[in-house]
Amino acid sequence: TASAEPFLKRRAYNRLLALYLRSGRPDRALELAEPFGNWLDEVRDPAGRAALNLLCGQCRLDLGYPAEADEHLRAALDARALPAEQRLEALKLRGEAAALRKDSAERDRWTELQAAARDA
Repeated sequence: TASAEPFLKRRAYNRLLALYLRSGRPDRALELAEPFGNWLDEVRDPAGRAALNLLCGQCRLDLGYPAEADEHLRAALDARALPAEQRLEALKLRGEAAALRKDSAERDRWTELQAAARDA
């Protein structure tokens, strides 16, 4: 049915993304993320978009692009749609990205993660 289509499409995208990640292909996951993200915007799914930004941040970090990773992670957190566990993961990855960049904000990132973990 038409009402089941978004659920099936989301599930198909998520399965493909998971396969790419398990097979060590974050580059392929990022290729798939663009049309998936466009579709999530089209169906107005901010929680799905935030989760996808978190995944893209992880992929960019895995590929050695900490600045781009941080952009995705910041977008995921700014959406305020992540469950607590994913929010903590995004904050942890922002700390790792700052460490890789030797960013002066690294200490602030870890402090923010500690505060969020206490509040979770």
